[in-house]
Amino acid sequence: MADVAQLEGEITQAFADREVADAVLLGASGEWYDEKGAWHTYADPEASAAHRFFLGKRWSEVAGPPLLSWPQAPSSLIFLEPEVAAAYLPAYMITTLRYPHEGVTILEGVVASLARPGEVLAGRGSGAAALQTGRPAQAAAMRANELLRFDRFLGEVSERQKQLIARFLEHAAEVIEIDGLDNRARSALDLFWGRFL
Repeated sequence: MADVAQLEGEITQAFADREVADAVLLGASGEWYDEKGAWHTYADPEASAAHRFFLGKRWSEVAGPPLLSWPQAPSSLIFLEPEVAAAYLPAYMITTLRYPHEGVTILEGVVASLARPGEVLAGRGSGAAALQTGRPAQAAAMRANELLRFDRFLGEVSERQKQLIARFLEHAAEVIEIDGLDNRARSALDLFWGRFL
């Protein structure tokens, strides 16, 4: 298993200057695609709550107990805009490194958010249900949006930060390893993040 203290220190150093302007945090909204693939926005209470949690705080202020005690933490990364997710990802990584047992559901959420859309666990994700119900235009639009958001996230993190995300996923793969079950962290590494090791 990776040296957790060393990995935590490297993450802290590499992400030390990450900040998000409050204006970005206040601009949260939901989005959806109709059966023809047309894009729409709406006032999403989960996205708003996720962004409000971070309002006025640096990532280091929410790492650990604040994130552990927030009920929405395990699923919150998917509601954040890519630049916000990149800025607060270190809080999630540090929390799950420090509290591996208490933070296991947060760890699973982090791993799911780092999986490149369409590559990990085929048949899952927001476009899967639309495809299964015979709405291919909606499914295609949703998949394209997921890929766009993932690419925007990648544009927000440096090469060094990508290396540390990959190392974090290596650690996560060991923590969540259960014989006979799909290891999403291992899949994310094998299919995308491993190139940064």
